[in-house]
Amino acid sequence: MASGLGYPSSSSAQANTSSQSWNFSRNINTSFSRFGPVPNEYASRSRPPFTKGYFAIPFRDDSLQDTKSFFSVGPLPGEEVGYENEDDASQHPSTPDPESQSPEEHLKQEARLRRLEKERAIAEAGEVDWVRSGGILRDANGNRDLARTNRIREELRLEAEEKRLREQWDLYQQRWQALKSSQEPLRFSDVPWPLPTTPTSVEEFTEKKIEDFIMSPLKIRGNKVTPKGRLRSSMLRWHPDKLGSVIARVIPEEQANVKEGIGVVFRYLKALQDAKTG
Repeated sequence: MASGLGYPSSSSAQANTSSQSWNFSRNINTSFSRFGPVPNEYASRSRPPFTKGYFAIPFRDDSLQDTKSFFSVGPLPGEEVGYENEDDASQHPSTPDPESQSPEEHLKQEARLRRLEKERAIAEAGEVDWVRSGGILRDANGNRDLARTNRIREELRLEAEEKRLREQWDLYQQRWQALKSSQEPLRFSDVPWPLPTTPTSVEEFTEKKIEDFIMSPLKIRGNKVTPKGRLRSSMLRWHPDKLGSVIARVIPEEQANVKEGIGVVFRYLKALQDAKTG
């Protein structure tokens, strides 16, 4: 019975409180029904415990669908996903046929695809940054994922090696361009020899060093230069008859060493060409 001020009586309030408590419990059980019952040890807690750590995985019910990694962002439209029952499947409808969509729906779908791709890229970048800093990835169950961690480590190693080779070759090309565009006197060390470090004498030249320097950049992924093409262009560059103007600019006391070095480089390149064609 309501009081004069419009407040419910104590008995009515207790009834409502009991009803609300029962409805709350029912809603909680219903909301978690597709994940399985709430474990008793966690039922009275405001939030489940979790393992500490940058990539530690929060509490997870075993009935949840497994994911590929901690950074999973969900399947993209068009990817097949299995569900345990029809209720789960009904909550995750398949990608609609583009032909059956209205222009507005199609635009929304395209925007969603772009968003998911961006989220996936961000997640993958996070994994790479974590491994680069020395971290180890964990799978969806919180276990150390050494296989995936090692794959990323190997990719980082390859990227670093490709970067080194690319920069080394670019510097070599830039030094040749600078040499051709200048008329300044040259010394032995000014010549852009095909070696990873600037030599001080011809004694430092070896066929293996020159081969590695000339051919290693071809290992870079996406490279379109063939070994035959690289050798041919290098031999044209180092042919003694083509370098007369360069030799003429070398200071007199070092001309003999430069001539010898050019001859050695050309002979090694010719030997490499003969070995690959023979």
